[in-house]
Amino acid sequence: MNKITRILSFILVVVMMLSMLAACNTDGDNNGETTDTPTAETPAETPAETPGETGGETSPETEGNSTESTPTVTAGLINIDAKYVIVRPETCSDEVKSAAIAIKDALAAVTGATITIKEDFLYGDSQPDQYEILVGQTNREESAKALEAIKYNDYTVEVAGDKLVITAYTDEKLLEAVEYVKGLFEGASGSVAIEEEDQKTFKAEYNFDQIKCGDIDLAGYSIVIPADANGIIKSYSEKLQAKILEEGGLLLPIINDNKEETDKEILLGNTNRNASRTIKQASLPANGYAVKTSGSKIVIKSKDDGFTFVKTVSNIMAELEGGSFSASEGKLVINKDPVFTSFMFTDVHNNFAMLEPTNNTGDYVIRKNVDKAIDNLLETVGPVDVVLVGGDLMSDYHSWIKSGFWPYGYFVEYRALLVETFKRLSKDGKVSYVAGNHDYAQGEDAVNAPYVAPGYEATAPHTPTGNYNSCDFYFGDVGMRQDWGELPEEDMFWKIGEHTGDKYLLAYYYEVNGIGIVGLSADPDHDGVWYKQGSGFDDDCLEWLDKKLDEVDPYGEKVIFVNCHYFVNNRVKVNPTGPDSYANVEYDRINLSRIFKGHKNLYHIFGHGEVWFSDTTVRYVSHHNMGGEVMDIDNTETTSSDIISYEHRSFTSVYGGHFRPDGAKTEWFHKDKVIGYSGTSNRLFTHTSTCTPRVAQGLYIEVFENKIVFTMKNFGDLPGWTPDDLITPYTVWLYK
Repeated sequence: MNKITRILSFILVVVMMLSMLAACNTDGDNNGETTDTPTAETPAETPAETPGETGGETSPETEGNSTESTPTVTAGLINIDAKYVIVRPETCSDEVKSAAIAIKDALAAVTGATITIKEDFLYGDSQPDQYEILVGQTNREESAKALEAIKYNDYTVEVAGDKLVITAYTDEKLLEAVEYVKGLFEGASGSVAIEEEDQKTFKAEYNFDQIKCGDIDLAGYSIVIPADANGIIKSYSEKLQAKILEEGGLLLPIINDNKEETDKEILLGNTNRNASRTIKQASLPANGYAVKTSGSKIVIKSKDDGFTFVKTVSNIMAELEGGSFSASEGKLVINKDPVFTSFMFTDVHNNFAMLEPTNNTGDYVIRKNVDKAIDNLLETVGPVDVVLVGGDLMSDYHSWIKSGFWPYGYFVEYRALLVETFKRLSKDGKVSYVAGNHDYAQGEDAVNAPYVAPGYEATAPHTPTGNYNSCDFYFGDVGMRQDWGELPEEDMFWKIGEHTGDKYLLAYYYEVNGIGIVGLSADPDHDGVWYKQGSGFDDDCLEWLDKKLDEVDPYGEKVIFVNCHYFVNNRVKVNPTGPDSYANVEYDRINLSRIFKGHKNLYHIFGHGEVWFSDTTVRYVSHHNMGGEVMDIDNTETTSSDIISYEHRSFTSVYGGHFRPDGAKTEWFHKDKVIGYSGTSNRLFTHTSTCTPRVAQGLYIEVFENKIVFTMKNFGDLPGWTPDDLITPYTVWLYK
């Protein structure tokens, strides 16, 4: 019995040994590959599992087994299974987060396991995991290397070791790459084999395959600027970066010269690199510049870091439209023609009798000096790029209970007349409108008929009966939206009127020829508009404007015009005791300087003043320094350098003129009154403020490459105030 037992035991051992030999010695059926048996010298590799990376779960294939599942090399480059984790950048957009989630969900569907997403942050000396799917611009070397090989609008999906790299410069292209990878995962079960042919690099079309300086390919280069570079250098280094990106798809990083030096650098300005010293700034001619190569470095230097630097980079950008720029030096030529022109109409004050077709003319009336001014400007300077209309187009409160009953139908027709009138002076219909205090009043208690509704004969205020937005030149049938273009939501701030339910456009941003145009209207208060006069500003609107200015002008160098009816430091009424009582009115100050501060080339153009007339433009200019103080003048200055240096300038406020002076000086008006109905009775009335002014002034603006010239112009016929009575211009230097 013991002998039989020994024989059976021997047979069992032999069988087990044969089984082990069969397992260890595979033939060529596995596509010609062999799998070595781990020995003491070659231990099996198993990834260390970080707690939490897989959610503590295993795939169904390995659940209950004591041996971990390891991604293995198959016929493909890598085999992706449940041990892979998704890695995204620690700081990234919502689109990148969505891309990572999409890959996670796709892999979970394949493996049936819980897949982990983690950020690319590494603690201390910790090393990244071996089995990662890298989504986006992670801090892993594999992501950085993949990005170096593609351009801005490309994407790549590639295998790097045991990692799958999915990356692009833009969120849009990354999402496209993710869609491609999801397609690779479809239909797989348990794992996904990534084959050689599954790797993909999408290459977009660019104007040029290479961007060069001479014979030097700029791929892999950085743009280096001084660590203490001014706003002009910062701004124009970004413009150069954007131009290279546009033409050739190369995204060259901008770095300060306090960063580690590399071989491939474009040196802008006086950097601390030795190569920058090959061009001596003092040796350059006035308005001169030079572009040289020094080894692998490209050195760009101009006579100054202001206007000449701007022109230098602009010249290089123009060359780049041909795919390259040359190492050269020369003297810049200043363009004598303006790059932008504008004219300001403000405080036209068409009296209420002029706004209704029941007057003695039988039609709507616009002050005669407006058309005369337009005719004169078209003859002398030609059409402008943008017409600024600074508010108070409407009533002087001559009747219909302070004009608050103006019928909506009248407004619609009169608005169309105004739009067509101001468009005459614009090259292509661009007219900027903002509301003044008188504009809001028109629709406060309006009814849609040319008479006062029964019960409304007494003095205001009244219960609203048909009020509407009487300063709308955007949302209606005619105006900025139709002639200038529809604004994206991020470039406009509007609110719904409390009593009208209409949209009120309180602030907006357009751009023309690289010049920023901001419109800023006062806040409509519909609780008795005609006496509160919409004098304040909406707090949310000012916050929006503050952010918008920082967004479009981060370095404080961009030329921006702010069209606004009110002064920078404006006195506004609060807590009025009644519609006609000013005895105990409280006042507050709305100071816009906190928003404009630091924007060196921002020009706040305003009206509202009715008796500011002068024979020199500088009288209307207020330069603010960085401390918010207004710089004193003596009325003899002709340029900004006479008053304040560019470095110390903050922003500038300029009075835009007036087309209807204060009525107290009767000699300033013709005796050509308009007879109007006024709605208070069946009798017709004559109104003094409908007379044509004999004194009127408006601001003409010319922007050149290196300066702005402001010229106040006369449009009256009183001796001393005619168009032939020229007013001394005032020049503001932009870059020096």
